[in-house]
Formats: sequence, structure tokens, C-alpha cells
Amino acid sequence: MNHSFSQLFYLKGKHFEKDVKVPIYLRLTVNGQRRELSISHKVDPEKWNARTGRMRGTNLEATQLNQFLDTVRSKVNKIHRQLIEDDKPFTSSDMKNLYSGKGEKLKMLLELFDEHNQQMEN
Repeated sequence: MNHSFSQLFYLKGKHFEKDVKVPIYLRLTVNGQRRELSISHKVDPEKWNARTGRMRGTNLEATQLNQFLDTVRSKVNKIHRQLIEDDKPFTSSDMKNLYSGKGEKLKMLLELFDEHNQQMEN
């Protein structure tokens, strides 16, 4: 099963304010379907390279942020590879949930009552 897949780090927020850091977001695209999530880091827009999706410079702050971005990219690639190996259909929402740690399907209230009633009968 072929999937088109891409990931993009970008800045989301007001870029025109001076000396204000803006949040970095990760966009996951699977078969044209997009999902976005915050990676909980902020950066000065003047130090951001949109083409590479990385922070410019070689100072400590840039090095640490770029290493974090590499770690996130690696984790997302690992999730993507695992989903392909499972050979089941998946969406960008599935990848976002797995990255965020929300991989398990949440049970609705009626499902919980049914499960409880089944246990009580047994």
C-alpha cells in the first residue's frame, strides 16, 4: 500500500512583532490529508530558516533546537515506518495521535457500561 507522506516544521503566529518568539508547529501530511501539532518550542522568526525548517546559526540555542527537531523528525519517521510495516491503512490523524501518545482508542461511556455488565455477568 503506497502512501504519500511528508513532514514540515513551520512557524505559526505573528511574525511581524519585534523580539517576540513564535511557536514551532509540525505539519504531517499523509495522502494529502494534513494534521498540525505544536512541538512546544518557540523561536525568534528572524533566526528561522523556512526553507530548511531549522534555526539559523551555530550557537548553543540553535544547536539544541535543531537537535530537538532532528529527534522529533526521527520519531515521526519511526512511527511512519511502523505503520507501513503493520500494513494497515492509516491517516495523518493516526500519526499525530501516536506521536502525542494517544494511540489507544478511547472508550465511550456506553461501551464502558457494556464492558462492566459483561464482567458482572461472568
